[in-house]
Amino acid sequence: MGTKSGSTTKWTLALYENSLRLFTHKNITSVPSLALASGPSLLIYKNLKPFYKFTTPSSKVNRVEEEVWARAQQSDFSSNKLIAVLRQLALEISVKNLSAISQTLLTLPEDERDAFVQKYASKGLSNPSTITCVTTMKRSSAETLDVLICGTERGQVHVVDSTYDVEYRIFVVTRNGKIYSLSREDQTCSESAIIECNCPIVDLVIHNRSLAVANADKTLSFFTMKGRRLNRIKINEEIRALEQFVYVAKQFTGVIVQLESELRIYNEHYLLDVITFDKPISWVKYGEYGREDGALLVGNKEGGLSIRLFRRKATFEEKVYQKDAFLLKYETTKRFTEIAQVSTSVSQTATALPIDMTVDVNGFGPTFRITVHLTSSAKVPLYKHYLSLLSPPSMYIFSQPLIPVPLLIPGKEFTYTSLVTCLNPEKGLQSDIKLVLCNETSTTPLLTVVIAMPISDLNVLD
Repeated sequence: MGTKSGSTTKWTLALYENSLRLFTHKNITSVPSLALASGPSLLIYKNLKPFYKFTTPSSKVNRVEEEVWARAQQSDFSSNKLIAVLRQLALEISVKNLSAISQTLLTLPEDERDAFVQKYASKGLSNPSTITCVTTMKRSSAETLDVLICGTERGQVHVVDSTYDVEYRIFVVTRNGKIYSLSREDQTCSESAIIECNCPIVDLVIHNRSLAVANADKTLSFFTMKGRRLNRIKINEEIRALEQFVYVAKQFTGVIVQLESELRIYNEHYLLDVITFDKPISWVKYGEYGREDGALLVGNKEGGLSIRLFRRKATFEEKVYQKDAFLLKYETTKRFTEIAQVSTSVSQTATALPIDMTVDVNGFGPTFRITVHLTSSAKVPLYKHYLSLLSPPSMYIFSQPLIPVPLLIPGKEFTYTSLVTCLNPEKGLQSDIKLVLCNETSTTPLLTVVIAMPISDLNVLD
């Protein structure tokens, strides 16, 4: 492992085992540290010197497994007998609960088994919890500490270095395509997963208040924290990894998708940018680099390193966004004013009763809500009236074309509603709707209102 300043190597360190992943970590205020996962250990370096080592607790070796390996030292106990016992034990307690030596032996070809048994039979068994993934939980304030989180081969999640001072939630991805959620109080994971995918999960990152999940079937999905799918994007290439993109200065957020030789930036619904490289990409990392808040580091499979900085003086088309936002507000206000000022004409017959009727139309379309307000000024209550909605059948349909009005009490306002759906909003046409008040004893309408409907917008919610 080494560090570089520009193209000059400043510091190198030899590791005893193959490293898994490197993370920056802050364990003392304003003093950054490096956390390196290697085997079952988490190595923390401060000021480029070893500072702390955390080793995950080892699991107890199964008694039957320990006994059968002890017998393997005897000449009359062949490797085939050892493998037969280990296979039967794997069916009983699962392969993952066997030691690493036993798991390796079960996967070896037949011609290598005898030499492997002779080499390890006398060394004794151990069952360390190898670290498979590691990450950090960001600080809730500038004075608190980063929290290291590591997952092991045994299905355990270890929270290292202090406790988090607020509520938190950890999302765990398993190899069978399931995502589990752990809260601060949970000691064990619930049996039911919040998300179940039909294929293996490649990577997962948190984007704003949603989860971005990359699958092996070349799809990128966005879910809520409770597991409801928001969107699913089909990508023509295999997804290698995901990386969170946040630029606080401009309030830009997104998800960086690593492909074979291309990087794409998505949000929940749209493709924001594409960066193409000449050579296949091995890994990608975004974050702070020196004094730069936004730096993109890309390593290729030939050992090269590309660094791209988000320029602090970069200019963006913010005026275009402001113009679009203004036009949206303008059109919304304009349309709302048109709807609020829907013209209605009222006609009464000579024998009409003293009833006042007002109509409100709400909505942008293709579904509107018509609200009718009736107030009677008669001296006695009125019974058994009806409201009828009439329009060309090719233009609108009504959820309730005939509304019963069983009783009108003098001086009291009664409200009735009906939904109106425009059948062909894409044509941009509109028509008048007649609202007729009638009763059972008269063939002549008592009151008629003509409603000039606004032009319907297209349905943007489907």
